[in-house]
Amino acid sequence: MKKFLVSALLSIIFLSSCAVTQNGEDLSGFILRMNTLNEQYNLTAQGFIYTEDSDDIYKFFIVNENEILLSFKEDDKGRLTQMNFIAESNFYEDISAYEFFKNSLKAFINNENTYIEIVDNSFNELLKTDTKETVTIKSGNIEVLLDVTTLGTVITVYFIAI
Repeated sequence: MKKFLVSALLSIIFLSSCAVTQNGEDLSGFILRMNTLNEQYNLTAQGFIYTEDSDDIYKFFIVNENEILLSFKEDDKGRLTQMNFIAESNFYEDISAYEFFKNSLKAFINNENTYIEIVDNSFNELLKTDTKETVTIKSGNIEVLLDVTTLGTVITVYFIAI
């Protein structure tokens, strides 16, 4: 009887720890959500570079022929607080690169309603328009800063205090 209780208790602990990791706000949670959105990514934490002095985490990706830099800032508890997506100005023309961006955004935000509000906010048109000033989109506790120039696109997403 004790063996049954111990094995049941261990099973519950292991199963609940997987759910916490996927919903986690750290790099591991982000990677699990990305892989759930597209199994072909097969992302791992390996290859991400961490700079201890500025709490930055970043990795360079090549999606088809599009060069993408994905970087994060984390707080003192290891939670991701900001994501930067840097790519060529016309990255959205490649379906795979644009899908990678949308999945990155969705995995970082981790809230379906907030994600839909941001993407539905004429986002595609904003990506096609060179801007001299930063465009800001807010939804819930998320703020997106969008800079589109002829040289490239920088999209910064971060959590704001409510």
